[in-house]
Amino acid sequence: LTLTADDLEAEGAAVIKFKGRLVGLVQVTDEEDGWYLDKLFVDPDFMGNGLGNRLFYWALAKARSIGVTELFIVSDPGAEQFYLRGGCSVVGNVPSSSEASRRLTKFKTSTWHEP
Repeated sequence: LTLTADDLEAEGAAVIKFKGRLVGLVQVTDEEDGWYLDKLFVDPDFMGNGLGNRLFYWALAKARSIGVTELFIVSDPGAEQFYLRGGCSVVGNVPSSSEASRRLTKFKTSTWHEP
């Protein structure tokens, strides 16, 4: 996951900090083929505390507030169960941008999905 200062300040982004430390980030972006939950990161030291869910539902609400009805998500295999539990549907797979031989799951979810 690569983060820039622009990512942290973007209109479609939210961060969670704890004692000045970045512990969570989410970003929603408009891509050529639709709107994406582009980044969702929780520091491993803070996993299991509901931060991922808070960020995920923030992203849905943010997208909904600008008229987006569905989001796509390209997920690392380790996060697939998180998105399935969150009500996302698998719509295919795509090659990884960092490793061409690796395939990542592509999900879709309604922005009207509630926890």
